[in-house]
Amino acid sequence: MSSGRRQAGFTLVEMLISLALLMLVIALAAELMMESSQLLADSAAEQRDAPVPLIISRIRGDVLAASSFGGAQGRLLLFGHPQGTVQYEKVGDELRRAVVDDHDRLEGETIVWRQVEAWGWSGVGMPGASLEMLKLDVTYRRRTARSGLAVLPGNRRPPTELRTETLFLLPRGNGLGSRW
Repeated sequence: MSSGRRQAGFTLVEMLISLALLMLVIALAAELMMESSQLLADSAAEQRDAPVPLIISRIRGDVLAASSFGGAQGRLLLFGHPQGTVQYEKVGDELRRAVVDDHDRLEGETIVWRQVEAWGWSGVGMPGASLEMLKLDVTYRRRTARSGLAVLPGNRRPPTELRTETLFLLPRGNGLGSRW
């Protein structure tokens, strides 16, 4: 074979280097696809979680629109509300809101909050005054936020966590007169 004629093609070393680079690119692309699918699954699951600030705002609005409150065994009744008597009650793992008119007819019932573990309320008296505040305690389950960092499976947080919200509210007509 003369030195002037060279065979066309790749050497074995060149093929091994190109295959190693190709495997590296495929591994990076697979990791990126797995992370993207996990982020998509997490964002879809977050859509199922309750929008807690909006729910608390709704409960706060109902209490502030009422003139007094009462009830028993986990059922909260808000009297003097413009819609009628508003009732909050935990049924299973849901917090439900119902409106009863002046003739004790159910106007409507909606599920306000899902994944509620515990719900309770109590009246809290103000020292030296005839006012009574409403104390609400809600314990609910929500998804935990994933870390963007790679974590060993044994060090990962559980997928859900319990949170407790406590509200102190004063109905508008609770001893403050008609100007409140």
